[in-house]
Amino acid sequence: MQDLDARLRQGENALFLVADRLRHLRLTPFDALFERVLTPMPLAERDGWDIRQTYGHRFEETSLRLGEKPRQALLELDRRFNGDSYWNALCSGHQFWLAGNADAADSQYAVAKAVAIRTGLMPIHYNCGVLSWLGGAAREGMEQPVPDRLGMGKWHWEASVAPGDVPGAQPPALCLVFGCDAGYFRFLPKLLLSLLRACATRLDPSFRIRLCLGIDSPTPEQLAFMRELIDAVSQRNFGLDVTLAHGQLTWRDAATYTAIRYLMLPEVVRRYACPVITADCDGYFPDDFLALFDDLRNTADYGFRLYAYNHGGRQTFGEPWGFGAGISWFGEAARLPEIAAFLHDYLQVAYDPANPTNWCIDQCALVQSFRRFVAPRWSDLGIRFMDEGTPLMVMPHHVGGKDELLRRDGTVSMQDVRAFLSRP
Repeated sequence: MQDLDARLRQGENALFLVADRLRHLRLTPFDALFERVLTPMPLAERDGWDIRQTYGHRFEETSLRLGEKPRQALLELDRRFNGDSYWNALCSGHQFWLAGNADAADSQYAVAKAVAIRTGLMPIHYNCGVLSWLGGAAREGMEQPVPDRLGMGKWHWEASVAPGDVPGAQPPALCLVFGCDAGYFRFLPKLLLSLLRACATRLDPSFRIRLCLGIDSPTPEQLAFMRELIDAVSQRNFGLDVTLAHGQLTWRDAATYTAIRYLMLPEVVRRYACPVITADCDGYFPDDFLALFDDLRNTADYGFRLYAYNHGGRQTFGEPWGFGAGISWFGEAARLPEIAAFLHDYLQVAYDPANPTNWCIDQCALVQSFRRFVAPRWSDLGIRFMDEGTPLMVMPHHVGGKDELLRRDGTVSMQDVRAFLSRP
Protein backbone atom coordinates (compact mmCIF):
# COMPACT_ATOMS: atom_id res chain seq x y z
CA MET A 1 0.00 0.00 0.00
CA GLN A 2 3.04 2.30 0.09
CA ASP A 3 2.30 3.78 -3.34
CA LEU A 4 -1.19 4.81 -2.22
CA ASP A 5 0.24 6.31 0.95
CA ALA A 6 2.73 8.32 -1.11
CA ARG A 7 0.00 9.61 -3.42
CA LEU A 8 -2.15 10.53 -0.44
CA ARG A 9 0.71 12.55 1.09
CA GLN A 10 1.18 14.35 -2.24
CA GLY A 11 -2.43 15.58 -2.14
CA GLU A 12 -4.28 12.95 -4.20
CA ASN A 13 -7.48 11.33 -2.91
CA ALA A 14 -5.87 7.88 -3.01
CA LEU A 15 -8.29 6.55 -0.38
CA PHE A 16 -10.69 5.84 -3.26
CA LEU A 17 -8.28 3.17 -4.52
CA VAL A 18 -8.05 1.31 -1.22
CA ALA A 19 -11.13 -0.88 -1.75
CA ASP A 20 -9.93 -2.15 -5.13
CA ARG A 21 -6.44 -2.75 -3.76
CA LEU A 22 -7.82 -4.82 -0.88
CA ARG A 23 -9.88 -6.89 -3.33
CA HIS A 24 -6.82 -7.40 -5.54
CA LEU A 25 -4.81 -8.60 -2.54
CA ARG A 26 -7.73 -10.80 -1.40
CA LEU A 27 -7.83 -9.06 1.95
CA THR A 28 -10.89 -8.41 4.09
CA PRO A 29 -12.61 -5.21 2.90
CA PHE A 30 -13.21 -2.29 5.20
CA ASP A 31 -16.66 -1.71 6.63
CA ALA A 32 -19.18 -0.25 4.16
CA LEU A 33 -19.12 2.97 6.17
CA PHE A 34 -15.60 3.63 4.82
CA GLU A 35 -16.96 3.90 1.27
CA ARG A 36 -20.03 5.84 2.40
CA VAL A 37 -17.93 8.54 4.07
CA LEU A 38 -15.91 9.07 0.88
CA THR A 39 -18.88 9.94 -1.38
CA PRO A 40 -19.36 12.76 -2.14
CA MET A 41 -15.89 14.24 -1.78
CA PRO A 42 -14.14 17.28 -3.28
CA LEU A 43 -11.65 15.92 -5.80
CA ALA A 44 -8.20 17.50 -5.94
CA GLU A 45 -6.58 18.98 -9.04
CA ARG A 46 -3.73 16.50 -8.59
CA ASP A 47 -6.07 13.49 -8.64
CA GLY A 48 -5.07 11.10 -11.42
CA TRP A 49 -7.33 9.51 -14.01
CA ASP A 50 -7.63 6.29 -11.99
CA ILE A 51 -8.88 8.15 -8.91
CA ARG A 52 -11.44 10.15 -10.90
CA GLN A 53 -12.64 7.01 -12.68
CA THR A 54 -13.02 5.14 -9.40
CA TYR A 55 -14.81 8.08 -7.81
CA GLY A 56 -17.22 8.21 -10.77
CA HIS A 57 -18.09 4.54 -10.40
CA ARG A 58 -18.49 4.85 -6.63
CA PHE A 59 -20.78 7.83 -7.19
CA GLU A 60 -22.92 5.89 -9.67
CA GLU A 61 -23.22 2.97 -7.27
CA THR A 62 -24.07 5.23 -4.33
CA SER A 63 -26.67 7.14 -6.32
CA LEU A 64 -28.35 3.91 -7.46
CA ARG A 65 -28.91 2.83 -3.85
CA LEU A 66 -30.55 6.08 -2.70
CA GLY A 67 -34.13 7.27 -2.77
CA GLU A 68 -35.21 10.43 -4.57
CA LYS A 69 -34.50 13.04 -1.86
CA PRO A 70 -31.15 11.65 -0.63
CA ARG A 71 -30.07 11.25 -4.26
CA GLN A 72 -30.90 14.88 -4.98
CA ALA A 73 -28.87 15.99 -1.96
CA LEU A 74 -25.95 13.84 -3.13
CA LEU A 75 -26.11 15.37 -6.62
CA GLU A 76 -26.22 18.95 -5.35
CA LEU A 77 -23.32 18.46 -2.94
CA ASP A 78 -21.13 16.74 -5.54
CA ARG A 79 -21.88 19.44 -8.11
CA ARG A 80 -20.83 22.07 -5.57
CA PHE A 81 -17.64 20.12 -4.87
CA ASN A 82 -16.65 19.05 -8.40
CA GLY A 83 -18.62 21.04 -10.97
CA ASP A 84 -19.55 19.35 -14.25
CA SER A 85 -18.80 15.63 -14.54
CA TYR A 86 -20.14 12.69 -16.48
CA TRP A 87 -21.27 10.97 -13.26
CA ASN A 88 -23.29 13.92 -11.99
CA ALA A 89 -24.99 14.54 -15.34
CA LEU A 90 -25.69 10.83 -15.74
CA CYS A 91 -27.21 10.38 -12.29
CA SER A 92 -29.14 13.65 -12.68
CA GLY A 93 -30.57 12.16 -15.85
CA HIS A 94 -31.70 9.11 -13.91
CA GLN A 95 -33.31 11.37 -11.32
CA PHE A 96 -35.30 13.20 -14.00
CA TRP A 97 -36.14 9.96 -15.82
CA LEU A 98 -37.62 8.29 -12.74
CA ALA A 99 -39.61 11.46 -12.03
CA GLY A 100 -41.15 11.25 -15.52
CA ASN A 101 -39.32 14.23 -17.02
CA ALA A 102 -37.90 12.61 -20.16
CA ASP A 103 -36.85 15.87 -21.83
CA ALA A 104 -34.70 16.95 -18.88
CA ALA A 105 -33.28 13.43 -18.62
CA ASP A 106 -32.33 13.40 -22.31
CA SER A 107 -30.57 16.73 -21.91
CA GLN A 108 -28.51 15.43 -18.98
CA TYR A 109 -27.66 12.21 -20.80
CA ALA A 110 -26.33 14.22 -23.75
CA VAL A 111 -24.07 16.14 -21.37
CA ALA A 112 -22.92 12.94 -19.67
CA LYS A 113 -22.00 11.37 -23.02
CA ALA A 114 -20.08 14.44 -24.19
CA VAL A 115 -18.14 14.80 -20.93
CA ALA A 116 -17.33 11.08 -20.77
CA ILE A 117 -15.91 11.11 -24.29
CA ARG A 118 -13.98 14.34 -23.71
CA THR A 119 -12.41 13.18 -20.43
CA GLY A 120 -11.95 9.51 -21.29
CA LEU A 121 -13.80 8.53 -18.11
CA MET A 122 -16.28 5.71 -18.70
CA PRO A 123 -19.56 5.06 -16.88
CA ILE A 124 -19.90 1.82 -14.97
CA HIS A 125 -20.87 -1.07 -17.28
CA TYR A 126 -24.63 -0.93 -16.67
CA ASN A 127 -24.67 2.80 -17.43
CA CYS A 128 -22.81 2.57 -20.75
CA GLY A 129 -26.17 2.78 -22.51
CA VAL A 130 -25.86 6.55 -22.20
CA LEU A 131 -23.41 6.45 -25.13
CA SER A 132 -26.07 4.94 -27.42
CA TRP A 133 -29.07 6.81 -26.05
CA LEU A 134 -31.21 8.76 -28.52
CA GLY A 135 -33.56 11.26 -26.93
CA GLY A 136 -36.10 13.27 -28.90
CA ALA A 137 -35.20 11.57 -32.18
CA ALA A 138 -36.31 8.23 -30.76
CA ARG A 139 -39.62 9.60 -29.51
CA GLU A 140 -40.40 11.43 -32.72
CA GLY A 141 -39.02 8.82 -35.12
CA MET A 142 -35.71 8.70 -36.95
CA GLU A 143 -35.21 10.86 -40.00
CA GLN A 144 -35.70 8.86 -43.19
CA PRO A 145 -34.13 7.31 -45.14
CA VAL A 146 -32.00 5.50 -42.56
CA PRO A 147 -28.61 4.39 -43.93
CA ASP A 148 -27.57 0.75 -43.69
CA ARG A 149 -24.58 1.61 -41.50
CA LEU A 150 -24.28 -1.89 -40.04
CA GLY A 151 -24.36 -3.66 -43.41
CA MET A 152 -27.37 -5.93 -42.84
CA GLY A 153 -28.76 -5.11 -46.27
CA LYS A 154 -25.98 -7.15 -47.91
CA TRP A 155 -26.77 -10.37 -46.05
CA HIS A 156 -27.98 -13.57 -47.73
CA TRP A 157 -31.29 -15.17 -46.79
CA GLU A 158 -32.14 -18.87 -47.07
CA ALA A 159 -35.34 -20.57 -45.89
CA SER A 160 -36.84 -24.01 -45.61
CA VAL A 161 -40.14 -24.88 -47.26
CA ALA A 162 -42.95 -26.73 -45.56
CA PRO A 163 -42.70 -30.52 -46.09
CA GLY A 164 -45.03 -32.10 -48.62
CA ASP A 165 -47.31 -33.54 -45.94
CA VAL A 166 -48.10 -30.07 -44.55
CA PRO A 167 -51.12 -28.70 -46.42
CA GLY A 168 -51.45 -25.10 -47.58
CA ALA A 169 -49.32 -22.03 -47.02
CA GLN A 170 -50.30 -20.45 -43.73
CA PRO A 171 -48.45 -18.09 -41.39
CA PRO A 172 -46.53 -19.69 -38.53
CA ALA A 173 -48.01 -19.61 -35.05
CA LEU A 174 -44.77 -18.01 -33.91
CA CYS A 175 -41.43 -16.73 -35.20
CA LEU A 176 -38.46 -17.15 -32.88
CA VAL A 177 -35.77 -14.62 -33.79
CA PHE A 178 -32.15 -15.00 -32.67
CA GLY A 179 -28.81 -13.52 -33.68
CA CYS A 180 -25.25 -14.57 -32.99
CA ASP A 181 -21.71 -14.58 -34.32
CA ALA A 182 -19.42 -17.52 -35.06
CA GLY A 183 -18.25 -17.60 -31.42
CA TYR A 184 -21.70 -17.69 -29.86
CA PHE A 185 -22.72 -20.39 -32.35
CA ARG A 186 -21.54 -22.84 -29.68
CA PHE A 187 -24.87 -22.28 -27.91
CA LEU A 188 -27.00 -23.10 -30.95
CA PRO A 189 -26.88 -26.91 -30.97
CA LYS A 190 -28.42 -27.06 -27.50
CA LEU A 191 -31.03 -24.44 -28.41
CA LEU A 192 -31.90 -26.25 -31.67
CA LEU A 193 -32.17 -29.71 -30.16
CA SER A 194 -34.39 -28.47 -27.32
CA LEU A 195 -36.66 -26.72 -29.84
CA LEU A 196 -36.86 -29.77 -32.11
CA ARG A 197 -37.79 -31.95 -29.15
CA ALA A 198 -40.45 -29.49 -27.99
CA CYS A 199 -41.97 -29.22 -31.47
CA ALA A 200 -42.05 -33.03 -31.77
CA THR A 201 -44.62 -33.14 -28.98
CA ARG A 202 -47.17 -31.39 -31.22
CA LEU A 203 -47.03 -32.48 -34.85
CA ASP A 204 -50.16 -30.56 -35.76
CA PRO A 205 -50.01 -29.33 -39.39
CA SER A 206 -51.95 -26.20 -38.41
CA PHE A 207 -49.38 -25.27 -35.75
CA ARG A 208 -45.88 -24.48 -36.93
CA ILE A 209 -43.00 -22.51 -35.47
CA ARG A 210 -40.45 -20.75 -37.65
CA LEU A 211 -36.95 -20.25 -36.29
CA CYS A 212 -35.28 -17.17 -37.79
CA LEU A 213 -31.57 -17.03 -37.14
CA GLY A 214 -29.05 -14.36 -38.15
CA ILE A 215 -25.34 -15.26 -38.00
CA ASP A 216 -22.50 -12.81 -38.41
CA SER A 217 -19.57 -14.35 -40.33
CA PRO A 218 -20.36 -18.05 -39.83
CA THR A 219 -17.59 -20.55 -40.48
CA PRO A 220 -17.98 -22.92 -43.47
CA GLU A 221 -18.76 -25.76 -41.05
CA GLN A 222 -21.46 -23.73 -39.30
CA LEU A 223 -23.02 -22.67 -42.59
CA ALA A 224 -23.02 -26.26 -43.86
CA PHE A 225 -24.69 -27.41 -40.65
CA MET A 226 -27.45 -24.80 -40.94
CA ARG A 227 -28.09 -25.82 -44.55
CA GLU A 228 -28.36 -29.44 -43.44
CA LEU A 229 -30.97 -28.32 -40.92
CA ILE A 230 -32.91 -26.35 -43.54
CA ASP A 231 -32.86 -29.33 -45.88
CA ALA A 232 -33.98 -31.76 -43.15
CA VAL A 233 -36.98 -29.71 -41.98
CA SER A 234 -38.00 -29.18 -45.64
CA GLN A 235 -38.15 -32.92 -46.26
CA ARG A 236 -39.71 -34.16 -43.01
CA ASN A 237 -42.33 -32.67 -40.74
CA PHE A 238 -40.65 -31.72 -37.48
CA GLY A 239 -43.21 -28.99 -36.79
CA LEU A 240 -40.40 -26.49 -37.32
CA ASP A 241 -39.40 -24.30 -40.26
CA VAL A 242 -36.08 -22.45 -40.47
CA THR A 243 -34.97 -19.16 -42.00
CA LEU A 244 -31.28 -18.24 -42.04
CA ALA A 245 -29.70 -14.84 -42.64
CA HIS A 246 -25.92 -14.64 -42.81
CA GLY A 247 -23.26 -12.16 -43.81
CA GLN A 248 -20.75 -9.80 -42.23
CA LEU A 249 -21.61 -6.76 -40.16
CA THR A 250 -19.72 -3.56 -40.94
CA TRP A 251 -18.46 -3.45 -37.36
CA ARG A 252 -18.01 -6.48 -35.13
CA ASP A 253 -18.00 -6.05 -31.37
CA ALA A 254 -19.89 -7.11 -28.27
CA ALA A 255 -22.75 -4.73 -29.07
CA THR A 256 -23.40 -5.61 -32.70
CA TYR A 257 -24.16 -9.33 -32.57
CA THR A 258 -26.86 -8.78 -29.92
CA ALA A 259 -28.43 -6.26 -32.31
CA ILE A 260 -28.77 -8.76 -35.19
CA ARG A 261 -32.22 -9.99 -34.10
CA TYR A 262 -33.61 -6.44 -34.32
CA LEU A 263 -31.75 -5.60 -37.53
CA MET A 264 -33.30 -8.59 -39.30
CA LEU A 265 -36.77 -8.13 -37.78
CA PRO A 266 -38.27 -5.96 -40.58
CA GLU A 267 -37.54 -8.66 -43.15
CA VAL A 268 -38.83 -11.39 -40.82
CA VAL A 269 -42.20 -9.70 -40.28
CA ARG A 270 -42.44 -8.87 -43.98
CA ARG A 271 -42.15 -12.57 -44.78
CA TYR A 272 -44.17 -14.00 -41.89
CA ALA A 273 -47.28 -12.27 -40.52
CA CYS A 274 -47.30 -13.73 -37.02
CA PRO A 275 -46.33 -12.98 -33.42
CA VAL A 276 -42.62 -12.92 -32.55
CA ILE A 277 -40.35 -13.82 -29.67
CA THR A 278 -36.84 -12.34 -29.74
CA ALA A 279 -34.28 -13.81 -27.36
CA ASP A 280 -30.61 -14.31 -26.58
CA CYS A 281 -29.15 -17.37 -28.28
CA ASP A 282 -27.42 -18.57 -25.10
CA GLY A 283 -30.42 -20.45 -23.78
CA TYR A 284 -32.55 -23.50 -24.46
CA PHE A 285 -36.22 -24.48 -24.33
CA PRO A 286 -37.80 -26.56 -21.56
CA ASP A 287 -39.78 -29.68 -22.47
CA ASP A 288 -43.09 -27.89 -21.78
CA PHE A 289 -42.25 -24.88 -23.96
CA LEU A 290 -45.33 -25.25 -26.17
CA ALA A 291 -47.69 -25.31 -23.16
CA LEU A 292 -45.95 -22.23 -21.77
CA PHE A 293 -46.25 -20.52 -25.14
CA ASP A 294 -49.98 -21.34 -25.34
CA ASP A 295 -50.47 -19.64 -21.99
CA LEU A 296 -48.42 -16.64 -23.08
CA ARG A 297 -50.30 -16.01 -26.31
CA ASN A 298 -53.67 -16.50 -24.61
CA THR A 299 -52.97 -14.07 -21.78
CA ALA A 300 -50.48 -11.43 -22.96
CA ASP A 301 -50.13 -8.99 -25.86
CA TYR A 302 -46.50 -8.23 -24.96
CA GLY A 303 -43.88 -9.60 -22.61
CA PHE A 304 -40.60 -8.07 -21.47
CA ARG A 305 -38.01 -8.45 -18.70
CA LEU A 306 -39.41 -5.57 -16.66
CA TYR A 307 -37.28 -6.01 -13.55
CA ALA A 308 -37.15 -2.24 -12.88
CA TYR A 309 -40.92 -1.68 -13.29
CA ASN A 310 -43.93 -2.10 -11.05
CA HIS A 311 -47.18 -3.64 -12.23
CA GLY A 312 -48.62 -0.22 -12.88
CA GLY A 313 -46.09 0.24 -15.68
CA ARG A 314 -43.88 2.74 -13.84
CA GLN A 315 -40.11 2.39 -13.61
CA THR A 316 -39.15 2.57 -9.96
CA PHE A 317 -35.33 2.41 -10.01
CA GLY A 318 -32.29 2.20 -12.22
CA GLU A 319 -31.61 3.64 -15.65
CA PRO A 320 -33.79 3.85 -18.81
CA TRP A 321 -31.87 1.04 -20.52
CA GLY A 322 -32.35 -1.13 -17.42
CA PHE A 323 -34.82 -3.06 -19.55
CA GLY A 324 -33.89 -6.67 -20.13
CA ALA A 325 -33.58 -7.69 -23.77
CA GLY A 326 -32.92 -11.37 -22.99
CA ILE A 327 -36.41 -12.45 -24.11
CA SER A 328 -39.32 -10.37 -25.42
CA TRP A 329 -42.79 -11.28 -26.69
CA PHE A 330 -44.58 -9.27 -29.37
CA GLY A 331 -48.09 -10.68 -29.66
CA GLU A 332 -49.75 -7.98 -31.77
CA ALA A 333 -48.74 -9.14 -35.23
CA ALA A 334 -50.49 -6.21 -36.92
CA ARG A 335 -48.28 -3.72 -35.05
CA LEU A 336 -45.04 -5.56 -35.68
CA PRO A 337 -44.04 -3.92 -38.99
CA GLU A 338 -43.79 -0.46 -37.39
CA ILE A 339 -42.16 -1.82 -34.21
CA ALA A 340 -39.64 -3.80 -36.25
CA ALA A 341 -38.84 -0.79 -38.43
CA PHE A 342 -38.31 1.36 -35.34
CA LEU A 343 -35.94 -1.14 -33.70
CA HIS A 344 -33.95 -1.50 -36.92
CA ASP A 345 -33.74 2.25 -37.48
CA TYR A 346 -32.74 3.01 -33.90
CA LEU A 347 -29.76 0.67 -34.12
CA GLN A 348 -28.64 1.98 -37.50
CA VAL A 349 -28.78 5.58 -36.28
CA ALA A 350 -27.47 5.14 -32.72
CA TYR A 351 -24.52 2.85 -33.40
CA ASP A 352 -21.35 4.90 -33.54
CA PRO A 353 -17.98 3.21 -34.08
CA ALA A 354 -16.33 6.28 -32.54
CA ASN A 355 -17.99 5.58 -29.19
CA PRO A 356 -15.75 3.97 -26.56
CA THR A 357 -18.46 1.30 -26.43
CA ASN A 358 -21.98 0.78 -27.78
CA TRP A 359 -22.81 -1.70 -25.03
CA CYS A 360 -26.54 -1.71 -24.10
CA ILE A 361 -27.56 -0.36 -27.55
CA ASP A 362 -30.07 -3.20 -27.98
CA GLN A 363 -31.63 -2.35 -24.61
CA CYS A 364 -31.81 1.33 -25.57
CA ALA A 365 -33.64 0.42 -28.78
CA LEU A 366 -36.02 -1.95 -27.00
CA VAL A 367 -37.01 0.43 -24.20
CA GLN A 368 -37.61 3.25 -26.66
CA SER A 369 -39.84 1.00 -28.77
CA PHE A 370 -41.68 0.01 -25.59
CA ARG A 371 -42.24 3.66 -24.66
CA ARG A 372 -43.41 4.51 -28.16
CA PHE A 373 -45.71 1.58 -28.96
CA VAL A 374 -46.64 -0.18 -25.71
CA ALA A 375 -46.42 2.04 -22.62
CA PRO A 376 -49.10 4.56 -23.74
CA ARG A 377 -51.59 1.63 -23.96
CA TRP A 378 -50.43 -0.15 -20.80
CA SER A 379 -53.88 -0.27 -19.18
CA ASP A 380 -55.49 -1.68 -22.33
CA LEU A 381 -52.95 -4.44 -22.95
CA GLY A 382 -51.96 -7.68 -21.31
CA ILE A 383 -48.31 -7.31 -20.29
CA ARG A 384 -46.27 -10.30 -19.13
CA PHE A 385 -43.34 -9.76 -16.79
CA MET A 386 -41.06 -12.38 -18.34
CA ASP A 387 -39.01 -12.85 -15.16
CA GLU A 388 -42.10 -13.98 -13.27
CA GLY A 389 -43.49 -17.50 -13.34
CA THR A 390 -41.98 -20.42 -15.25
CA PRO A 391 -39.44 -19.15 -17.81
CA LEU A 392 -40.07 -19.86 -21.50
CA MET A 393 -36.35 -20.37 -21.96
CA VAL A 394 -33.63 -21.55 -19.60
CA MET A 395 -30.96 -18.84 -19.63
CA PRO A 396 -27.58 -18.26 -17.95
CA HIS A 397 -29.02 -16.16 -15.10
CA HIS A 398 -31.29 -19.09 -14.19
CA VAL A 399 -28.46 -21.61 -13.77
CA GLY A 400 -25.40 -19.65 -12.69
CA GLY A 401 -23.63 -18.70 -15.91
CA LYS A 402 -23.02 -19.50 -19.56
CA ASP A 403 -20.72 -22.47 -19.00
CA GLU A 404 -23.17 -24.00 -16.52
CA LEU A 405 -25.94 -23.56 -19.10
CA LEU A 406 -23.97 -25.57 -21.67
CA ARG A 407 -23.50 -28.37 -19.11
CA ARG A 408 -27.01 -28.33 -17.62
CA ASP A 409 -29.10 -31.35 -18.72
CA GLY A 410 -26.15 -32.54 -20.82
CA THR A 411 -23.92 -30.96 -23.44
CA VAL A 412 -25.12 -30.92 -27.05
CA SER A 413 -23.09 -30.90 -30.26
CA MET A 414 -23.96 -30.41 -33.93
CA GLN A 415 -23.70 -34.18 -34.28
CA ASP A 416 -26.41 -34.66 -31.64
CA VAL A 417 -28.74 -32.45 -33.69
CA ARG A 418 -27.90 -34.44 -36.85
CA ALA A 419 -28.68 -37.68 -34.99
CA PHE A 420 -32.11 -36.34 -33.98
CA LEU A 421 -32.87 -35.23 -37.55
CA SER A 422 -31.92 -38.59 -39.03
CA ARG A 423 -33.75 -40.83 -36.56
CA PRO A 424 -36.51 -43.04 -38.02
